[in-house]
Amino acid sequence: MLKTLKEYRDRCYINSILCEASYIYYNTINNIIIFPTILGSSILTCLNSSNIDADKIKYINIAINGVITIILAITTQYKIHDRINAFKAHQIKYTKLNHSIEGILNTKKEEEIRYCNYGE
Repeated sequence: MLKTLKEYRDRCYINSILCEASYIYYNTINNIIIFPTILGSSILTCLNSSNIDADKIKYINIAINGVITIILAITTQYKIHDRINAFKAHQIKYTKLNHSIEGILNTKKEEEIRYCNYGE
């Protein structure tokens, strides 16, 4: 039984590390994708308040809004936010399970030590 618990503890630890790595990966992708949308919106705000020819601003607005829309569609299609939340939740659950198993193993070790001391 202790051997099985140790294997489960190790698997939980590895899964928690893998979930953390996946969380970091998708969070980085999200940050990289969201930056151009913020930059594009800021540029549009500045351009719309400037004194540039209305026809030029019209085409620039269409182009930048199109890029922002494509970026947001990609983010939605690949469900980046869902993946970030899922991997973070799984990491927390695996870590809690790992700590619970370690607590059980430590309790068993203390019982064995007490038994050995009383047996002498």
